[in-house]
Amino acid sequence: MYSFDYDDRVKKYYNSFVPVSIDKNYAQKISQLAKDVSAAKASERHHKIDGRNEFERWNTGFMGEAALEKLFQMKIIEWETGPSEQFLHPDVPKYKVGIKSSTEGNAPLVDKVSTYPQIICIVSGLVVYVCGLASVDVLNNSGNINAVKSYGVIKRGTKTAFDGFEHLVPVNSLEDIKEYKTA
Repeated sequence: MYSFDYDDRVKKYYNSFVPVSIDKNYAQKISQLAKDVSAAKASERHHKIDGRNEFERWNTGFMGEAALEKLFQMKIIEWETGPSEQFLHPDVPKYKVGIKSSTEGNAPLVDKVSTYPQIICIVSGLVVYVCGLASVDVLNNSGNINAVKSYGVIKRGTKTAFDGFEHLVPVNSLEDIKEYKTA
């Protein structure tokens, strides 16, 4: 049963988040990529199980990546499409760090068992709030299945909603994630 008080669990921390504005033209390019990826993924098994809101999920994820491109001054978005297996790696190049984004009012979905840290982002129109870095320990101990809205996600059984905003470490630059550098 869905139960998540966004104001209490997330909104009260907004003053510690870093707002990043995304250019409207870049957001339109992202939207087209999200459409292309959604169409390409439609035939994959796990997307058939939970294919609802596919475009919105991809668009939201790419917007979070765009915010970190701007913040870190590096390319992060992968503009090609292909099988999901091709993209099972941390999102930030040369760092063992992923990016998880959700739209304002929703908890981001994370793996129930995470193996590397994630930067959590909230997308609100053309503004993305970089909330902070969740360590593996925080990710693995801050899941809240009651904050997952999609029955398909619950049925699949591999994801949960992140509900540990009070444990996030602020991220303002690559310096803040330097301990996770791989190259």
